[in-house]
Amino acid sequence: MNFATRLKEARESLAYTQQQMAKAASVSVQMWQAYEAGRSVPGGKPLMEIARLGLNVNYLLTGVGPLRFNEEEMKKPVCEEAHEKLRERIEYRYRLNRFKEYNINGITNDEVDRYLNYKYYPTKEQLYELCQRAGSPCFDPEFIEKVTSVDPAEMRKWHDKQAYFYDLVSTGKGPMAEKIKQIRGEMALHEFAKRFAHNEQAISKVETEIRAIEEGEREPHWIMLSQICHEFGINSAWLIENEGPMLKKEVQSVQSVEPTLNIATLTEILTEAEVYESASPGSLVPGKKAKIIAELYEMRLKRNKKIPS
Repeated sequence: MNFATRLKEARESLAYTQQQMAKAASVSVQMWQAYEAGRSVPGGKPLMEIARLGLNVNYLLTGVGPLRFNEEEMKKPVCEEAHEKLRERIEYRYRLNRFKEYNINGITNDEVDRYLNYKYYPTKEQLYELCQRAGSPCFDPEFIEKVTSVDPAEMRKWHDKQAYFYDLVSTGKGPMAEKIKQIRGEMALHEFAKRFAHNEQAISKVETEIRAIEEGEREPHWIMLSQICHEFGINSAWLIENEGPMLKKEVQSVQSVEPTLNIATLTEILTEAEVYESASPGSLVPGKKAKIIAELYEMRLKRNKKIPS
């Protein structure tokens, strides 16, 4: 059973339609359908929303553990919505601070970062300072009372569970954000985007897409994954399945895929490529189009051969 099949199993265990599940995961219906079809993988934010439904993300990504947690394990503390609002306000102000320093009395920058990632639960005094810095509505007395109303020990248990999910969705066991960052390395975003398009309008669109991918807001299209493998010599098994070395040249032995042409798979890929290029004119460099399609064809055949239907 692969990730896409486990995702469908999880949805059906909740008796949700694809529309209901897409809404719960904060993605479009088309994107959810792509997840279940194995054409894309949810990023960190959709996985967090899925986890909040009581589903075990570790099971979805790896097949290990139970499908669902019991209600007691997933019970959200009554003040957690207030904490979510506080994090949202702090993150908003952080985005406007190009020096990446919070400078909040009584709490270090590292503690604030860890709080935002559910890895630290502030003291009551620190929460008061965070509320003051976050601005309206967080500095209202009623809001502050709500944020500090639950026993710290109970909140720490909740934070520990959420930190587990944050770690899980950022380790590369499925979501692509960290892997794309790793591949890009020190290369400027614009220069990276230029490897995937051949006119300024297309480059700008690709740049926006890559930024969203690296921030965990969306996952890359299969066409882009094949482009990445082709341009940077990336091992598709590492990129998609988290198996083997990162670079193709480090793969010791490569088993042959299918010796005969799979017309259905090739037709599907060519159709996808046409739709992808029509949506983003200039996103496939003419001289590289054939090699990129061949790369994607090989990726699909390897994947279909590995995963039983």
